[in-house]
Amino acid sequence: MKITSRDNSLLRHARAVRDGKVKESIFVEGLRLCEEALSSGLTTEAVIYSEEIARKERAAALIDRLQATGARTASVSEKLLESISYTKTPQGIVVLAVRPTISEHEFNLRQPVTPLLVLMHGINNPVNVGAIIRTAEAAGVTGIIATTNTSDPFSAKALRGAMGSAFRLPIWIGATYSEVISWCAQRGI
Repeated sequence: MKITSRDNSLLRHARAVRDGKVKESIFVEGLRLCEEALSSGLTTEAVIYSEEIARKERAAALIDRLQATGARTASVSEKLLESISYTKTPQGIVVLAVRPTISEHEFNLRQPVTPLLVLMHGINNPVNVGAIIRTAEAAGVTGIIATTNTSDPFSAKALRGAMGSAFRLPIWIGATYSEVISWCAQRGI
C-alpha cells in the first residue's frame, strides 16, 4: 500500500506510538533495529518504509520478511517518513510492534540460579536507559528491572540507545522499589 497523505490513519497511529501515547505498541526505527526486532520474534503490527530504502537489497529483503509475518506494510515518500520519524534524518523504515511484556513470574522463570541483574531506578533520560541496557547485555547480565519512576525501556529513544539489546534481555517493568527489594531478599540477592 502506498500512503500519500500526512493525515493517513496509519501515520497518525505511528506518531501516537512514537510519542508513547499507545502503551501496547512500540516504535522501532532504522534498518538494523528493525532486523533485530524481527529476529527476536516480536509481533509486528505495521511496517512503514520509504520508497528509496525499498530499492536497496537488504531493506527489500527485510520488508519481504516483515510482510510474510502478516504485518500491514506501507510505502511513503521521504517527506512523509520525516513526519513520523523521531530523528532529524529518517532511517528509511519504521516498524510498529506489540510491546514485549514480562510479568514478575515470567522474569523469575527466565533467571538462572545465580542471576546477574541490573536495577534501573529513577533514570529519567531514555538515552541513558538504552545505554544501560546495551552495556548490561555486553556484561552478561541475565535480566533488567526498571522501577515505576524510570523512563520507559521501550520508548523509541531508549530502543535506539539499546541497539537491539532490549529485545534480547528479559526486562521487568513497573515494579516499585520496595517490591524489587522484597523480591531480591526472597531470593537471597
